[in-house]
Amino acid sequence: MVYLPIASDSSRTVERRYITDSNVLETRFFCATGQVTLTDLLLVASEEFKQENLLPDHELIRELMCIDGEVQVEIDFCPRADYGSRPVRFRHGLLAAPELFAG
Repeated sequence: MVYLPIASDSSRTVERRYITDSNVLETRFFCATGQVTLTDLLLVASEEFKQENLLPDHELIRELMCIDGEVQVEIDFCPRADYGSRPVRFRHGLLAAPELFAG
């Protein structure tokens, strides 16, 4: 589990929608000083593909893009294991990609 809130204190309006026929969530923050869009994608693969390829079980990809003006955002990255009860440590994984592990 990863606790990864992304927010702006100056948000006046927030709109969310799923991109048609996908698991991609688009969140738009409309603020006094501008607009940002947060795009969330949870990568999933078929069981067959996972058996044939060495890949993470699941992966969350988040992209934050400023669309207009300037917006100050706060990002709090706090990964946890066992449904949030234990902290995790970082290490370099395959191809130098960071991995999180508990133990």
